[in-house]
Amino acid sequence: MTGDRVNNSFFKYKFNDYFLHDKRVKDANVAYSLETLELIVKRAGLRVIKFIPGWWDDGIKDDKFDFQDVLILRKI
Repeated sequence: MTGDRVNNSFFKYKFNDYFLHDKRVKDANVAYSLETLELIVKRAGLRVIKFIPGWWDDGIKDDKFDFQDVLILRKI
């Protein structure tokens, strides 16, 4: 997800490098900026091949694969 997408009202609570949908449920509905995810992916020896946005952001399911964003990764 891009940095803009995590500023969506769905993820209301911003912390250091992530956002939460609900402060009481810290292990569900977590959002990271694409920049943060790319750093994590790179450190793991992978790279992003494709980013597929989910419909959580705009609520429009028509052309979306899933509610959540999907990253296709490849080992470097």
